[in-house]
Amino acid sequence: MTDNFYRAFEEKYRGPRELIKERLSAYLPFLDAILSITNKPQAIDLGCGRGEWLEYLKSLGFNAQGVDLDEGMLEACQELGLSAKKGEMIEFIGTLPDASCMVVSAFHVVEHIRFEDVKIFVQEALRVLQPGGLLIMETPNPENIVVATRNFYLDPTHQNPIPPDLLHFVSEHAGFSRSKIVRLQEPPELREKPEVTILDVFAGASPDYAVVAQKLATAEQMAKFDTAFNQDYGLSLENLLGRWDARHSGVEQKLSHVENKADEGAKAYDAGLKEGALQTQLAEKDTSLRQAEEKTTRLEQELRDALVQHAIAQSQKDALASQTKAELHEVHQSNHHHWSLAEEWRQQLDALHQANHHHWTLSQERQQQLDEVHQANHHHWSLLQERDAQLHAVLNSKSWRITWLLRKLMQFTKWLLRLPLMLTLWMLALPKKVVRHLLTRLIRFATKHHSIRLRATRWLNKHPRIKNHVRLFAQRRGLLPGAHAPIQPMSAEYENASQPDVAHKTRHSEQVDLSLLTPRARQIYRQLKAAMEQNKGKN
Repeated sequence: MTDNFYRAFEEKYRGPRELIKERLSAYLPFLDAILSITNKPQAIDLGCGRGEWLEYLKSLGFNAQGVDLDEGMLEACQELGLSAKKGEMIEFIGTLPDASCMVVSAFHVVEHIRFEDVKIFVQEALRVLQPGGLLIMETPNPENIVVATRNFYLDPTHQNPIPPDLLHFVSEHAGFSRSKIVRLQEPPELREKPEVTILDVFAGASPDYAVVAQKLATAEQMAKFDTAFNQDYGLSLENLLGRWDARHSGVEQKLSHVENKADEGAKAYDAGLKEGALQTQLAEKDTSLRQAEEKTTRLEQELRDALVQHAIAQSQKDALASQTKAELHEVHQSNHHHWSLAEEWRQQLDALHQANHHHWTLSQERQQQLDEVHQANHHHWSLLQERDAQLHAVLNSKSWRITWLLRKLMQFTKWLLRLPLMLTLWMLALPKKVVRHLLTRLIRFATKHHSIRLRATRWLNKHPRIKNHVRLFAQRRGLLPGAHAPIQPMSAEYENASQPDVAHKTRHSEQVDLSLLTPRARQIYRQLKAAMEQNKGKN
């Protein structure tokens, strides 16, 4: 239940905290026996509620741990500094190791769960208890007729009342060495009341009872508990009914005695006794008879009142049972809806987890690939830095500055030596230029006219070698669709730089004339250029 409903319900109908702690002293003989055989024993309380039992155990020296599903109850325990956590009783006790506790308790819990779960709980309790350990199960007593027909159904979470003999048999069948029915919370004045009324019969039996079961231990340890297990506890329905029968048997005997006396008086009158004495005796007998009749009438009225109260209680019980059944039906429908939503959300969550795992795997692969690329980039960048440093070392070297004039002279000498050849080639290239110009115009004209282009294509197909030369010529000049632009020659770097400024030019602002470099410098420059192009392509 939510919104602290069950905590408020316990406060109103179960009783204040101090009263509950006072009632728990009935278990003191059993707890004292445990403390006599072990120090700081471990105790587990399932369905700990507001924590009265945990607090009582703690005051005696037990190491107590509570478990409950209700948030309001757990808050009450935490406010008192008690050890309690949220959990379902069957699941929690299943996680405990064997022979780990001396006390396993469940106060007003077994009436809330299915009978099959009760048997599982008792079996698990036997497993986790140490030798000589105790299982305590307290629950409403259906021997009390008012409890069985009315009070039990005040709690909408109750399922079925459990008779004492049934719960006693469950513990014995599970394998406990011995068990005791401890009846609790009966009115103290009723224990010695001389005359029992019909209301006492209906409502006077112990409203609660507990089954205390013990796990087998050594004979010496078991003997410590004999006193507690041999005591009688509480009032049973059979006890009250016996006292009720005894009382009514006495009344019937008195009525029979009065009737006998009356008969004797009538005989004495017939025998001729004195009229005055006989009348006096008859008056006395009549008075006794009237008193007996009045007492009988009073008893009959008490019986009728009790029957009326029972009928009212039965009517209230039926109405409450109908209301509870309707509420439980609504709760079941709501639970089914929530369960369906939970299943749908669980499926979506599983799909999301699978997708996340797939994406995580892909991200790991991408990260590995990225790391490999970064490593390769780092290697190329280191190589580039090394080559750049070598180039700068060459350009900034003293020998480079000293040989500046010699390099200029060599360039001038080479130019002079190439000048006749260049003039000759220029003269020879003039007819070629005219032919190239005419061929360029013809190709452009043919590409603009479809019919001419088809004829030219057929003719070129018949002459493959000419066709190959024409195609290469057109591609170099970008005359064909999709053809690349002709490759332009590299301009010279540092061509116009003066000798004092060469060492101060940056490596990205100008181009290098390879003819000015030594063979080793040209090799270094080409390696740097290739590394830079490769690095740029990967990025």
